[in-house]
Amino acid sequence: MVQRGLLPESKDSVVLVREAFKFFQVSSVQSWRKTFTNPAAQYRGRAAHSRHPGFVAAWLRMGELKAAEIDCDPFDGKRFVESLGEARELTIGSPTTRPDALHDLFAPAGVAVVFVKEIPQAGVSGVARWLSKDKALIQVSLKFKSDDQLWFSFFHEAGHILLHGKRKMFVEFGRHDDTVEEKEANDFARDLLIPPEHAGKLAGLKTKREIKAFANEVGVSPGIVVGRLQFDGLLPISHCNDLKRKIAWE
Repeated sequence: MVQRGLLPESKDSVVLVREAFKFFQVSSVQSWRKTFTNPAAQYRGRAAHSRHPGFVAAWLRMGELKAAEIDCDPFDGKRFVESLGEARELTIGSPTTRPDALHDLFAPAGVAVVFVKEIPQAGVSGVARWLSKDKALIQVSLKFKSDDQLWFSFFHEAGHILLHGKRKMFVEFGRHDDTVEEKEANDFARDLLIPPEHAGKLAGLKTKREIKAFANEVGVSPGIVVGRLQFDGLLPISHCNDLKRKIAWE
């Protein structure tokens, strides 16, 4: 947090603790623990059990602060769905860590989209949550550093916003489906990126040329098709990874 300029450089532990309270908007260690170590609020999925809540809480709070800078209209479900269709088209272009395009696309629908650099010890790939009854937050990192994983994570979180009400927070540590909500969000992202009416052709894709042609047909990046083939067991995880676009923080 000091390295990212979120806390002052100081050797005085009292100063650091006081500034940490300000950052997290809590008044004591007890209130911090009550807010940020509650499993029902913070953790979902098997991978969560090995994560320290402090790392996760810091990453989540960074997203809250970024979201506070984004002016959003009240949430509009219909407009959000329309914006997701437009966002899908962005998968074809060069991936970017600058979220301006997604800011502009989703703020009118009532959803703040933020990119926050990952904290390695947190291991979080994304989160979906409601900041108020009218404003939702989708926060993603670049944990997996490829376009297929980034876009799947994004649309997975969007699925939570649409499908699972306003009371729960979903913190993702990887692509798991060990709860009903996670499976539903996985299915939402899967079917939005490659609609079921096209999915029957996946098993017949054997070459890079065929993968590229199919990606062009359905309107997504070749990397997304490769990721789907690998996840479905139709392509070894060591094959065709050069069709995925690598992404990094600028």
